[in-house]
Amino acid sequence: MRVNYQKMMDDQPWIFNSRYWRRWRKFQAKKIKNLMAEEMRIIILMSAHLKKNKVMLDMPSKINDWILRAKAIRKALADNTLGYFTPAWTGLAQLVTDLLALDERQLDVENGVADAVNARNMAMNKVELDLDNCALYIQGLVNAAPDYATAKSIAEAALMKLVEHTAAKKAPLAAVRGKLSGQIKITATALGKNVAYEYQYSLDGITWVALGSSKKAKYIANGLNPLVKYWFRMRNADGPGEWIYCVPVICL
Repeated sequence: MRVNYQKMMDDQPWIFNSRYWRRWRKFQAKKIKNLMAEEMRIIILMSAHLKKNKVMLDMPSKINDWILRAKAIRKALADNTLGYFTPAWTGLAQLVTDLLALDERQLDVENGVADAVNARNMAMNKVELDLDNCALYIQGLVNAAPDYATAKSIAEAALMKLVEHTAAKKAPLAAVRGKLSGQIKITATALGKNVAYEYQYSLDGITWVALGSSKKAKYIANGLNPLVKYWFRMRNADGPGEWIYCVPVICL
């Protein structure tokens, strides 16, 4: 039943002018204020929860061990023993396909097939991209977890680790995939005015090739090979300066 307060005020104005009515309004205002404060507290707690928990892949350095860990992650998501991975990750079938291809390429390497290492590395990079997407899927489940214990259990069930998120300093050199295939965008910390930046790339982090130079702290590398991992470094081209390196990135 809808209450017509205007009619009540016309018929019985004394009610709205009484001290009881004023007390009631004051009580309701306080109640609403408390509810808003509680909602804000919940939002703040949820934001803090999301920032503290970050899912990280924990992959071995040796190639055979790396492949075994990738397979174990695939099996953990497929088995879904604890029931966390529902709905299932949509990229699971692709990971299975790419793991089979990686097995074949790794077998070619062990059998001494010509140029098998490059093919194996590309297959491995494809699986690494799959695992990065898998980590994003697990991150979404962790973000929705009601508490830290559950979040940690979800990450561990996927054979990943949960680390406390901290505000990191901006990297002096960063490389990210561009919008186009074969494109990497490189961003450096500005070294000053009228400075020329020299950029190089590497396929193994050891042997370096000149990429180009720019008067800006940004450089776009085009024409790179998809599914190849690239290392980048930069220095002041106008004078002796130390090379600044960034985390390698897989080109698409």
